[in-house]
Amino acid sequence: MIKLKLTHKVFIFSLALVSLVIVGGIYINNNYLEDFYANRRISQIKEVRDLISQGGAPTEEELDTYSQKYNINIKMKDQIGKKRLQRYHLDENNEGNKIVKHMGMKHLEYYKLLPTGQFIRLRISMDSIQSTVGIVNEFYIYEGIAILIGSLFFIYIFSLHITRPIIALNSIIRRMVKMDFSYRA
Repeated sequence: MIKLKLTHKVFIFSLALVSLVIVGGIYINNNYLEDFYANRRISQIKEVRDLISQGGAPTEEELDTYSQKYNINIKMKDQIGKKRLQRYHLDENNEGNKIVKHMGMKHLEYYKLLPTGQFIRLRISMDSIQSTVGIVNEFYIYEGIAILIGSLFFIYIFSLHITRPIIALNSIIRRMVKMDFSYRA
């Protein structure tokens, strides 16, 4: 077995701790960021839906503002036929949501039948969520590698700073064990 100096042990332990934090962050991002981001986008859609529902019939300008601000596709129909309305599963508040596949892409749709008889549909792309999460994860990996490389120098200085006094104290103790009291600080 290789006997490591105390400085090397502290360096390896500190490097392992930094690596563990980075790998843990990557794991959490890969497994939970997409759900978190999707839920955040859903809450934005609900916020827009509530804003639209409160004021009665929104203007075209208001819809355009919401669409641009939240990056949501908003469609509004003045009247919707009963046959078409049956395709949507509305709850007691005349609203609902579903995931649909449109042009080969998954979309999350929220829809509501307004008291005025107008029907509004809000749609976001699930593929864009996955794409954004992929970009964030890739960036986090590069950031982790840069932090790991950058921390090597600081960890080495830290390990020297911590272990030098311990090594000096150990040397003094060894001399004292041999009854050599000639050391002066």
